[in-house]
Amino acid sequence: MRAIITTFLFAFSFYPLFTVELDSSVVSHYAVEALIQKECIYLETEGRTEMPLEMVSSLIERPEIFEMIGDAYESMQTDEKDAEFRVRKVGEGKYTYVSRKNQETGIEEVARVVVQQEKALVAYLGEGRRFFGAFQVLVQVELTPAFDGGSKYTVCVYAYPDSGAVRLFAKIPGVESYFKRKTTEITELALSICEILYGQENAG
Repeated sequence: MRAIITTFLFAFSFYPLFTVELDSSVVSHYAVEALIQKECIYLETEGRTEMPLEMVSSLIERPEIFEMIGDAYESMQTDEKDAEFRVRKVGEGKYTYVSRKNQETGIEEVARVVVQQEKALVAYLGEGRRFFGAFQVLVQVELTPAFDGGSKYTVCVYAYPDSGAVRLFAKIPGVESYFKRKTTEITELALSICEILYGQENAG
């Protein structure tokens, strides 16, 4: 009986608690629907930015926003070798994200939604390979108005390592911490760059 209880608690500790709802425009994408049915690692984070939702919406509505963020980041580096990543457009709504270690991730935009004065949302699917093997990932970023005039953001991530062993032991330091760290780093960096772009436009 003790072994059964221990096994149950161990398994339950891996069961994700989904508190951020995926937008209907994201779920309707055929590849997203297939991905979220799998045993994904689920992560979420939230925070706020000084940018008002109106400005966030105007940036998100731009078809080239993903490239703008990548180009702005590269221009901030004094040495090309210092860049953690490079972003290149390879097709309509499709990009490659290349890390400093030259690890490439294919990225596809699956949704871009703006409801004036209510929300701004983008979602991307990614597929690549890291130290733990091949993986697929879905990232949804949603921003809504904050009471102080800025915007609140929520980010949810569905990550699916192809390796069954990696999924089973995802809570062991390494795999899940990788996705957590990258989610936080890239979200904060992207928002910081958007704030710079927002400041430049306000100054103009």
